[in-house]
Amino acid sequence: MALMIIISGVPRLIFWLPRSVLAGIVWNACIGMFPYEKMMELSKIDTKDSYIVIITLLCTALWGIFEGIEVGFGLSIVLLLQRTSKPHCSVMGRVPNSMMYGGITTWPDAITTNGIIIFRVDGSLYFGNCNYLKRAVQVLVDRNRRHNKRLLYFILDCHAMNDLDSSGVLALDTVAKYLHQNRIILMMAGLKYPVMKVIKRSHLANLIGTEHFFFSDFHAHMRIYGRIRLCKGLPINSDVPFDYIDKKNHNLIKLVQFFPVFVN
Repeated sequence: MALMIIISGVPRLIFWLPRSVLAGIVWNACIGMFPYEKMMELSKIDTKDSYIVIITLLCTALWGIFEGIEVGFGLSIVLLLQRTSKPHCSVMGRVPNSMMYGGITTWPDAITTNGIIIFRVDGSLYFGNCNYLKRAVQVLVDRNRRHNKRLLYFILDCHAMNDLDSSGVLALDTVAKYLHQNRIILMMAGLKYPVMKVIKRSHLANLIGTEHFFFSDFHAHMRIYGRIRLCKGLPINSDVPFDYIDKKNHNLIKLVQFFPVFVN
Protein backbone atom coordinates (compact mmCIF):
# COMPACT_ATOMS: atom_id res chain seq x y z
CA MET A 1 0.00 0.00 0.00
CA ALA A 2 2.80 2.40 0.90
CA LEU A 3 4.59 1.54 -2.34
CA MET A 4 1.47 2.35 -4.34
CA ILE A 5 1.18 5.74 -2.64
CA ILE A 6 4.83 6.54 -3.41
CA ILE A 7 4.48 5.45 -7.05
CA SER A 8 1.35 7.52 -7.60
CA GLY A 9 2.52 10.53 -5.54
CA VAL A 10 6.22 10.98 -6.17
CA PRO A 11 7.30 8.68 -9.01
CA ARG A 12 10.51 10.66 -9.56
CA LEU A 13 11.96 9.27 -6.30
CA ILE A 14 11.70 5.74 -7.63
CA PHE A 15 13.29 6.74 -10.93
CA TRP A 16 16.66 7.22 -9.23
CA LEU A 17 16.57 3.94 -7.30
CA PRO A 18 18.86 1.16 -8.59
CA ARG A 19 17.21 -1.78 -10.29
CA SER A 20 18.50 -4.13 -7.62
CA VAL A 21 16.53 -2.19 -5.02
CA LEU A 22 13.40 -2.32 -7.15
CA ALA A 23 13.90 -6.06 -7.65
CA GLY A 24 14.18 -6.50 -3.89
CA ILE A 25 10.92 -4.61 -3.39
CA VAL A 26 9.12 -6.80 -5.93
CA TRP A 27 10.64 -9.97 -4.45
CA ASN A 28 9.58 -8.99 -0.96
CA ALA A 29 6.03 -8.41 -2.18
CA CYS A 30 5.96 -11.79 -3.96
CA ILE A 31 7.26 -13.61 -0.89
CA GLY A 32 4.30 -12.32 1.09
CA MET A 33 1.90 -13.65 -1.55
CA PHE A 34 3.42 -17.14 -1.62
CA PRO A 35 1.20 -19.65 0.33
CA TYR A 36 3.84 -21.63 2.22
CA GLU A 37 1.40 -23.11 4.73
CA LYS A 38 -0.98 -24.32 2.06
CA MET A 39 1.91 -25.81 0.11
CA MET A 40 3.02 -27.80 3.15
CA GLU A 41 -0.53 -28.96 3.80
CA LEU A 42 -0.95 -29.96 0.15
CA SER A 43 2.25 -32.02 0.26
CA LYS A 44 0.86 -33.96 3.23
CA ILE A 45 -2.52 -34.53 1.58
CA ASP A 46 -1.39 -35.54 -1.91
CA THR A 47 2.21 -35.55 -3.08
CA LYS A 48 1.22 -35.72 -6.76
CA ASP A 49 -0.74 -32.47 -6.52
CA SER A 50 2.16 -30.81 -4.74
CA TYR A 51 4.51 -31.88 -7.56
CA ILE A 52 2.19 -30.31 -10.11
CA VAL A 53 2.16 -27.05 -8.13
CA ILE A 54 5.96 -26.97 -7.90
CA ILE A 55 6.43 -27.71 -11.61
CA THR A 56 3.84 -25.07 -12.53
CA LEU A 57 5.61 -22.46 -10.39
CA LEU A 58 8.98 -23.27 -11.93
CA CYS A 59 7.60 -23.09 -15.47
CA THR A 60 5.91 -19.78 -14.68
CA ALA A 61 9.14 -18.33 -13.29
CA LEU A 62 11.26 -19.56 -16.21
CA TRP A 63 8.98 -19.05 -19.21
CA GLY A 64 5.93 -17.00 -18.26
CA ILE A 65 2.45 -17.06 -16.80
CA PHE A 66 0.61 -18.55 -19.77
CA GLU A 67 3.24 -21.23 -20.32
CA GLY A 68 3.10 -22.19 -16.64
CA ILE A 69 -0.69 -22.43 -16.72
CA GLU A 70 -0.56 -24.64 -19.82
CA VAL A 71 1.97 -26.98 -18.21
CA GLY A 72 -0.06 -27.20 -15.00
CA PHE A 73 -3.27 -27.87 -16.93
CA GLY A 74 -1.60 -30.58 -19.01
CA LEU A 75 -0.17 -32.31 -15.94
CA SER A 76 -3.58 -32.21 -14.25
CA ILE A 77 -5.18 -33.92 -17.26
CA VAL A 78 -2.48 -36.61 -17.26
CA LEU A 79 -3.00 -37.20 -13.53
CA LEU A 80 -6.77 -37.45 -14.00
CA LEU A 81 -6.39 -40.03 -16.76
CA GLN A 82 -3.92 -42.00 -14.65
CA ARG A 83 -6.30 -42.10 -11.69
CA THR A 84 -9.35 -43.11 -13.72
CA SER A 85 -7.47 -45.70 -15.78
CA LYS A 86 -6.40 -47.52 -12.61
CA PRO A 87 -9.23 -47.10 -10.09
CA HIS A 88 -8.85 -48.26 -6.54
CA CYS A 89 -9.92 -51.89 -6.14
CA SER A 90 -10.11 -54.09 -3.08
CA VAL A 91 -11.09 -57.55 -1.93
CA MET A 92 -13.96 -57.30 0.53
CA GLY A 93 -14.82 -59.10 3.73
CA ARG A 94 -17.65 -58.88 6.25
CA VAL A 95 -16.93 -56.48 9.09
CA PRO A 96 -17.33 -58.35 12.41
CA ASN A 97 -20.52 -57.70 14.37
CA SER A 98 -22.20 -56.11 11.34
CA MET A 99 -23.74 -56.85 7.98
CA MET A 100 -21.42 -54.37 6.26
CA TYR A 101 -18.49 -55.24 4.02
CA GLY A 102 -15.14 -53.48 3.78
CA GLY A 103 -11.75 -53.91 2.18
CA ILE A 104 -9.51 -56.41 3.91
CA THR A 105 -6.66 -53.87 3.93
CA THR A 106 -8.80 -51.24 5.67
CA TRP A 107 -10.46 -53.81 7.93
CA PRO A 108 -7.86 -56.48 8.80
CA ASP A 109 -10.43 -58.31 10.93
CA ALA A 110 -12.91 -58.59 8.05
CA ILE A 111 -14.26 -62.11 7.64
CA THR A 112 -13.75 -63.82 4.29
CA THR A 113 -15.24 -67.11 3.12
CA ASN A 114 -13.36 -69.88 1.34
CA GLY A 115 -14.49 -70.27 -2.25
CA ILE A 116 -15.94 -66.75 -2.46
CA ILE A 117 -14.28 -63.51 -3.57
CA ILE A 118 -16.01 -60.16 -3.15
CA PHE A 119 -14.26 -57.60 -5.34
CA ARG A 120 -15.04 -53.88 -5.38
CA VAL A 121 -14.13 -51.35 -8.10
CA ASP A 122 -14.18 -47.76 -6.86
CA GLY A 123 -15.04 -46.03 -10.11
CA SER A 124 -17.10 -46.11 -13.26
CA LEU A 125 -16.25 -48.72 -15.85
CA TYR A 126 -15.39 -47.17 -19.23
CA PHE A 127 -12.95 -47.59 -22.12
CA GLY A 128 -10.05 -46.16 -20.12
CA ASN A 129 -10.04 -48.74 -17.31
CA CYS A 130 -11.89 -51.81 -18.62
CA ASN A 131 -8.64 -53.67 -19.33
CA TYR A 132 -7.54 -52.98 -15.76
CA LEU A 133 -10.64 -54.77 -14.45
CA LYS A 134 -10.04 -57.80 -16.67
CA ARG A 135 -6.44 -58.09 -15.53
CA ALA A 136 -7.43 -57.73 -11.88
CA VAL A 137 -9.99 -60.55 -12.14
CA GLN A 138 -7.48 -62.82 -13.87
CA VAL A 139 -4.88 -62.11 -11.20
CA LEU A 140 -7.31 -63.00 -8.40
CA VAL A 141 -8.36 -66.25 -10.07
CA ASP A 142 -4.75 -67.24 -10.79
CA ARG A 143 -3.75 -66.44 -7.22
CA ASN A 144 -6.41 -68.77 -5.84
CA ARG A 145 -5.34 -71.46 -8.30
CA ARG A 146 -1.69 -71.20 -7.25
CA HIS A 147 -2.68 -71.62 -3.60
CA ASN A 148 -4.86 -74.62 -4.48
CA LYS A 149 -7.97 -72.80 -3.32
CA ARG A 150 -11.18 -73.73 -5.08
CA LEU A 151 -13.05 -70.60 -6.16
CA LEU A 152 -16.78 -71.05 -6.74
CA TYR A 153 -18.30 -67.57 -6.63
CA PHE A 154 -17.05 -64.13 -7.67
CA ILE A 155 -19.14 -61.22 -6.35
CA LEU A 156 -18.48 -57.91 -8.11
CA ASP A 157 -19.34 -55.04 -5.77
CA CYS A 158 -20.71 -52.19 -7.93
CA HIS A 159 -21.72 -49.70 -5.23
CA ALA A 160 -19.07 -47.21 -6.43
CA MET A 161 -19.76 -47.78 -10.14
CA ASN A 162 -21.75 -44.79 -11.39
CA ASP A 163 -21.58 -45.32 -15.14
CA LEU A 164 -20.98 -48.03 -17.72
CA ASP A 165 -20.19 -47.54 -21.42
CA SER A 166 -20.01 -49.98 -24.34
CA SER A 167 -16.37 -50.84 -23.62
CA GLY A 168 -17.33 -51.61 -20.03
CA VAL A 169 -20.10 -53.90 -21.28
CA LEU A 170 -17.59 -55.81 -23.42
CA ALA A 171 -15.22 -56.01 -20.45
CA LEU A 172 -17.94 -57.51 -18.24
CA ASP A 173 -18.77 -59.92 -21.06
CA THR A 174 -15.13 -61.04 -21.15
CA VAL A 175 -15.01 -61.37 -17.36
CA ALA A 176 -18.24 -63.38 -17.22
CA LYS A 177 -17.07 -65.79 -19.94
CA TYR A 178 -13.63 -66.13 -18.35
CA LEU A 179 -15.16 -67.00 -14.98
CA HIS A 180 -17.60 -69.41 -16.63
CA GLN A 181 -14.71 -71.22 -18.32
CA ASN A 182 -13.14 -71.64 -14.89
CA ARG A 183 -16.47 -72.88 -13.44
CA ILE A 184 -16.93 -69.76 -11.34
CA ILE A 185 -20.31 -68.06 -10.97
CA LEU A 186 -20.32 -64.27 -11.38
CA MET A 187 -22.62 -62.22 -9.17
CA MET A 188 -23.09 -58.45 -9.16
CA ALA A 189 -24.17 -56.49 -6.10
CA GLY A 190 -25.15 -52.87 -5.52
CA LEU A 191 -25.99 -51.98 -9.11
CA LYS A 192 -27.11 -48.38 -9.54
CA TYR A 193 -29.88 -47.39 -11.93
CA PRO A 194 -27.64 -45.97 -14.74
CA VAL A 195 -25.51 -49.11 -14.71
CA MET A 196 -28.48 -51.45 -14.47
CA LYS A 197 -30.17 -49.66 -17.37
CA VAL A 198 -27.15 -50.26 -19.62
CA ILE A 199 -26.94 -53.91 -18.55
CA LYS A 200 -30.61 -54.53 -19.34
CA ARG A 201 -30.23 -52.92 -22.77
CA SER A 202 -27.25 -55.15 -23.55
CA HIS A 203 -26.89 -58.93 -23.59
CA LEU A 204 -25.30 -59.02 -20.12
CA ALA A 205 -28.62 -59.56 -18.36
CA ASN A 206 -29.09 -62.85 -20.22
CA LEU A 207 -25.42 -63.80 -20.05
CA ILE A 208 -24.99 -63.29 -16.31
CA GLY A 209 -28.59 -63.95 -15.35
CA THR A 210 -30.88 -61.59 -13.46
CA GLU A 211 -30.95 -64.08 -10.58
CA HIS A 212 -27.30 -63.14 -10.00
CA PHE A 213 -28.02 -59.41 -9.45
CA PHE A 214 -28.36 -58.46 -5.79
CA PHE A 215 -29.08 -55.42 -3.71
CA SER A 216 -25.96 -55.79 -1.57
CA ASP A 217 -22.99 -58.04 -0.90
CA PHE A 218 -24.82 -59.42 2.10
CA HIS A 219 -27.80 -60.55 0.02
CA ALA A 220 -25.49 -62.24 -2.48
CA HIS A 221 -23.62 -63.95 0.34
CA MET A 222 -26.87 -65.19 1.85
CA ARG A 223 -27.96 -66.64 -1.48
CA ILE A 224 -24.68 -68.56 -1.73
CA TYR A 225 -25.04 -69.86 1.80
CA GLY A 226 -28.59 -70.94 1.06
CA ARG A 227 -27.41 -72.89 -1.97
CA ILE A 228 -24.76 -74.60 0.11
CA ARG A 229 -27.35 -75.67 2.68
CA LEU A 230 -29.61 -76.99 -0.06
CA CYS A 231 -26.75 -79.01 -1.56
CA LYS A 232 -26.07 -80.48 1.87
CA GLY A 233 -29.74 -81.35 2.32
CA LEU A 234 -30.20 -78.86 5.15
CA PRO A 235 -33.43 -76.83 5.46
CA ILE A 236 -33.49 -73.11 4.73
CA ASN A 237 -36.96 -72.42 6.12
CA SER A 238 -36.05 -73.03 9.73
CA ASP A 239 -37.09 -70.38 12.24
CA VAL A 240 -33.96 -71.05 14.26
CA PRO A 241 -31.53 -68.17 13.71
CA PHE A 242 -27.88 -68.84 12.96
CA ASP A 243 -24.78 -67.05 11.73
CA TYR A 244 -24.02 -67.63 8.08
CA ILE A 245 -20.22 -67.39 8.39
CA ASP A 246 -18.69 -67.70 11.84
CA LYS A 247 -19.58 -69.59 15.01
CA LYS A 248 -19.29 -66.76 17.53
CA ASN A 249 -23.02 -66.10 17.95
CA HIS A 250 -22.70 -62.78 16.14
CA ASN A 251 -25.34 -61.50 13.73
CA LEU A 252 -27.79 -64.34 14.22
CA ILE A 253 -29.83 -64.35 11.01
CA LYS A 254 -32.86 -66.23 9.78
CA LEU A 255 -31.87 -67.39 6.32
CA VAL A 256 -35.48 -67.72 5.19
CA GLN A 257 -35.72 -63.91 5.25
CA PHE A 258 -33.12 -63.57 2.50
CA PHE A 259 -33.57 -66.63 0.30
CA PRO A 260 -34.36 -66.13 -2.48
CA VAL A 261 -33.52 -62.47 -3.09
CA PHE A 262 -33.73 -60.83 -6.51
CA VAL A 263 -33.11 -57.34 -7.82
CA ASN A 264 -35.55 -56.53 -10.61
